Amino acid sequence: TEISATASGRSRGFDSVFYFDPQDKVFKNNIEKTYWSLMQKSIPGSDTQRLWLENYIGAAHSTEAVDRIIAVLSGMTKIKKQKIDQDLRWSILSKLAQHNIKNISELIAAETKKDTSARGIKSSYSALASIPTLENKKKWFYELIDKNSKFSNEQQLAVMRGLFPADQMEF
Repeated sequence: TEISATASGRSRGFDSVFYFDPQDKVFKNNIEKTYWSLMQKSIPGSDTQRLWLENYIGAAHSTEAVDRIIAVLSGMTKIKKQKIDQDLRWSILSKLAQHNIKNISELIAAETKKDTSARGIKSSYSALASIPTLENKKKWFYELIDKNSKFSNEQQLAVMRGLFPADQMEF
């Protein structure tokens, strides 16, 4: 399979072409370990440290990585001089939603109460749309095609971004 993007799935100007089987757990585990290691070796509080943390969050798929980002979100795991700001919180919640962790809808609702900005609302819609159940996907898909949708174009775009993450090929 050819994938043109960063390993985290986000384009940051460092696009590369990777050839790998998306189901290759050994490769994915190595990516996780490499990103976490590079993040830890980076200068605390630096942009590089944040970049590796963002990539780690994006690549998180194993139980260990998911548990680690839960601990980062909750504050149980601290990353030296790295503020877990609202953007990182939403990135973590989106990844956790993709894994459909226990109580994810409640965690998203609680974060939405804290972040009532337009960006926060869009992030919550995107995270909710990424929950991997057929019923959830149908709900959000039908909301997108509803001519009387209550969502703005920007909000619909946020839903589309979360609706079919690369890890959810079965949908």
